[in-house]
Amino acid sequence: MKVITGGDMETSGNHSDEPGFCRESLEEFVSVMGEARASEWLDALAERLSSAFEDRNGDPSEIRNMAHSTVSRAGTLGFMELANRCAKLEQAITRRRNYVEELEDVRDEARRVMNVLSRLRVDLKREMRPDDD
Repeated sequence: MKVITGGDMETSGNHSDEPGFCRESLEEFVSVMGEARASEWLDALAERLSSAFEDRNGDPSEIRNMAHSTVSRAGTLGFMELANRCAKLEQAITRRRNYVEELEDVRDEARRVMNVLSRLRVDLKREMRPDDD
C-alpha cells in the first residue's frame, strides 16, 4: 500500500483523520525532505516522546526545554495538538505558574501521538521498500 504518492497520503487506517493531526503538514514535509528524512523525524519524535515528559526529577527547566523543542518538531510533522499543548506547558513554566495540569495534558497527548506515530512509521517504511516488480 502506498502511503505517500505525489504529495498525497493514503492510509491503511484512520490515523490520518486523528484529531490534532494535520496530514497535509506531514505530506508537505515529505514532499520537501523526502521519505527517508521524514521517517527519521518520525522515529526521532517517537523516541523523544517515549520518555520526554516522564518525571524529570521535578526540574521545571528541563521540562520547559523539552516542551520548547517538541513544539516545532511536532508541528512540522503535523501533530498540532501536541505542539499546542507543549507550548502551553512551556508558557506555564516560564510564567512560574503551577504547570501540573499542562504537564498531564502533554503526557496524555503524547500517548495518543505515540499510537498514531507507530502506524505512520510502519506505513512510511513500507512505502520506502523497493517494489518487487
